Amino acid sequence: MVRFRDMTADEFAAFRAWLIEDYAGDIARNYHTALDDARHGSEQQISEILPDGLATPNHLLFVLLAASTGEPVGHLWCHLEPDKRLAFVYEIVIQEPHRRQGHGRSALLQLEQLLTAQGIERLGLHVFGDNNHAQALYQSLGYRITGISMQKELPTHDGADQS
Repeated sequence: MVRFRDMTADEFAAFRAWLIEDYAGDIARNYHTALDDARHGSEQQISEILPDGLATPNHLLFVLLAASTGEPVGHLWCHLEPDKRLAFVYEIVIQEPHRRQGHGRSALLQLEQLLTAQGIERLGLHVFGDNNHAQALYQSLGYRITGISMQKELPTHDGADQS
């Protein structure tokens, strides 16, 4: 259903800008932090993970194309740790008009084949707690939960001493 194509430099620049904003939104929404703070953290983290952009070793950055039309439908970013025989999907996104058509499933299954051919034995990813559709997809593909982060909002006080 999808084909992979390496990102171009221009596509990477647009992807990076989009990713900073999207990840910041996820952080702010899920951890109830200010968007500006989340944006700063997002940009810093992405810069640390991809210091050389597309040329950062052991990172695969793909544009996902609809197999039938060649139209871009999303993107995928995966990091490999060959010595540990593991890989981690940092980002897989299908553009809104192309969602729920099997593109994400197809991309992940093809990624598994690509990684298996390179000797990778385990593939991990992270999904935010409010992304129910992605969680269902990953579970249907055999991903299992390896940890759960939880957070509770505490009541705010007006600064008065409660003793």
